[in-house]
Amino acid sequence: NQNNCVNIGTDINSVTLLSDLVSEDCEIIPHTPYLFGISIENLCFSVEGTLIIDVPQVFFNNTHWYMAPGSTIEVASSGIWGGRYFSNSHFEGCTRMWRGIVVKENTSALFANGGLSLFNTTIEDAWRGVELENYTVLITNRAKFYDNYTGIYTVEATGQNNIIHTEI
Repeated sequence: NQNNCVNIGTDINSVTLLSDLVSEDCEIIPHTPYLFGISIENLCFSVEGTLIIDVPQVFFNNTHWYMAPGSTIEVASSGIWGGRYFSNSHFEGCTRMWRGIVVKENTSALFANGGLSLFNTTIEDAWRGVELENYTVLITNRAKFYDNYTGIYTVEATGQNNIIHTEI
């Protein structure tokens, strides 16, 4: 655990839903309404286990993520209009590699909607920086992948291929 960070999970077997952390009943992560979702800004996170991003529209801006060995961020299927955005953010492992960000299959992701967007964001020290299951979308702009075993990994396509759009 890092000082002055929001701690998520207690060990490698922990599974935490983002929706539980931003719930009005028990808000653990401060956020503000943004467009059709929420915005989380200027925070540091220390993750152990799996964090499932199950909020359909979430914008992370200027966030820093310390990932424990083997930990994962899982982007859950979000329907036709869902999207998870990381801007000016940084992911890094603590002492050993972490699993990476896994974008789960989303058969509702029509017209290149739904998935993961990385803008000026760095992912490092991961086994797979981003892993895309079928029917997923990845958009990057000035994203950096450092010291990962694999930067972007796609599973063998069964049906619709993944959409990857990247700009330097």
